[in-house]
Amino acid sequence: MRHEPFEVQRNQTNTFGIGCENSNDVAIAGDPDILNATGGAIHWTVTQNRPDGWNNDSWASTVLYTGSDPTASFYINLKCMRVSQ
Repeated sequence: MRHEPFEVQRNQTNTFGIGCENSNDVAIAGDPDILNATGGAIHWTVTQNRPDGWNNDSWASTVLYTGSDPTASFYINLKCMRVSQ
């Protein structure tokens, strides 16, 4: 399972994946400060895919940064969180 940050560059659509331990896990992207840091110019979706070959629930995050700084890049984290029932 990858935990390192993923680099996002301006006007490039990036898709990153992560495998979580079970179906009670969900994947999240970014952090609470990321919208402030980018002026609200980041857009992402996180979607669940079918279980991968290791019987983990696989998630994909698609990220697009549309800010005005042509040289900007930043890093996001994609992590699994357990949903309690």
